[in-house]
Amino acid sequence: MNPRMVPTIVPETRGGNRVDIPLGLNYHIPSGALAGHRLAVEMALPVVQDPSGPQLETDWILTAEWQTVF
Repeated sequence: MNPRMVPTIVPETRGGNRVDIPLGLNYHIPSGALAGHRLAVEMALPVVQDPSGPQLETDWILTAEWQTVF
């Protein structure tokens, strides 16, 4: 591939540093038909971003999970 056409293939232009501040909630279902399951939601906002090269920055991150506890 030609690095001038696809600059992200050059290893020196990938990577960087980012610091996020996450906040999350975790709800454990103790009884009933869904006993032993957990719902987790987390949102993170970046406070420092320093990408190395032509990369997109992150605006926010949202993670939602349905978990089984055993």
